Amino acid sequence: MDVFPVLRQPCNGSSQAVCEEESFGGVGEIRQAISRLYAGHVVTINRIFLLFCWGWIMRVYFAAAAATISVTGLYFALQPHSGLASLSSNITEPAFSLVALLSSLYTVKRYGSVRAKGIVRCFLWLTVAYFLWFLGEATWSFYVLCLGMSVPYPSIADIFWLAGYPSILFAMFVYLRPFRQAVDSKRLASALVISAILTAATVMFLVAPVLQGSIEPVEQVIDFAYPIFDVALLFSSILGILAFAGGKIGRTWYCLAIGAAFMAIADIMFSYTAALGVYYEGHPLELFYHYAYVMFALATYEHSKAI
Repeated sequence: MDVFPVLRQPCNGSSQAVCEEESFGGVGEIRQAISRLYAGHVVTINRIFLLFCWGWIMRVYFAAAAATISVTGLYFALQPHSGLASLSSNITEPAFSLVALLSSLYTVKRYGSVRAKGIVRCFLWLTVAYFLWFLGEATWSFYVLCLGMSVPYPSIADIFWLAGYPSILFAMFVYLRPFRQAVDSKRLASALVISAILTAATVMFLVAPVLQGSIEPVEQVIDFAYPIFDVALLFSSILGILAFAGGKIGRTWYCLAIGAAFMAIADIMFSYTAALGVYYEGHPLELFYHYAYVMFALATYEHSKAI
């Protein structure tokens, strides 16, 4: 007795492949089942990869939030202890600026691996700005912790800080220039008006304590220079939001804009309190510098995910 009678049936002129599939009856279904199984594994792998990426992103944001909350609590807890507050602020502030620098270097490395020369050029200039700001923070801490100066202002640290602004503004200009048509004239005019109002408000807020106090001319210039640079940085960030709102790159510009706003608040408050002579090491206004560096680090991290 033939145990495989179906496979022994004649093909009746059909091709061997068609005959075998028709005679067996289940080969086509098996192939479809295998295809569905393979596709299911691919979908599962993709889902696992996305969950892993999402988990990594959440860890980064959780770490940023934890660092922000921790440094805030530390500042307020140490307010009654001036020595510890000064020591803490001169350690944490350079550390936070270093995180922003390392985040930018990581992004440069990521884009360098795919040979995106244009973006690498922008982030190199951004990295230069972050490096100069880190040098500013480290120099200030050196004056305080090693040389025993209470408030080294103005000093060489201000040279590094002020030098960082042209670098980051140039990086934004190079990045946004190819997309200038994405921002219409009406939105551009609105951004300019907002920036002009902020600049005028800043100058009016600082003019009384800065000009009426017994302050050297160099310090007066620096007091106004920081907020004006901050407004220019905020204006450039707003242009980036207008150009990339709604996309993945838009999150980078939102982070930059928030960071620029924090930096502006910190600089305005510092110039104001320094002019009145009430600023001290470990002042809570320094927290806004920490927040700014966190947002700058997240901005470059967000852009690195676009690869």
